[in-house]
Amino acid sequence: RRNPSLKEYKKLILKYHPDRLVKKSKKIRQVGQDTFKKIVRQDVQAEAAEVTQPTLLVFGANDKDVPPFMGERYNQLIANSHLEMLEGAGHFVHLDQPEKTTTMIKEFLA
Repeated sequence: RRNPSLKEYKKLILKYHPDRLVKKSKKIRQVGQDTFKKIVRQDVQAEAAEVTQPTLLVFGANDKDVPPFMGERYNQLIANSHLEMLEGAGHFVHLDQPEKTTTMIKEFLA
């Protein structure tokens, strides 16, 4: 089985991204919004402080959904973490800077 090309990967992301799905029905939109609100309201800082495994945190410097200061906060909380802040990237760093993101992950896992 071959890996999808970057173009194919972007199509898959767009196909399954919730913003695309909510157009299909108002019910899906409401369920998606309710679920998202429940997730982002959860404060998981206490749980993050218990993480001991090496952790790579990748944040986009221009992320409007999860502000970069949150990456800095979780980097402080997770003892064995490494924060990468990608300049010029937003929330979807893997789409904004796919090559750089892939390289960072590979280096982290090496």
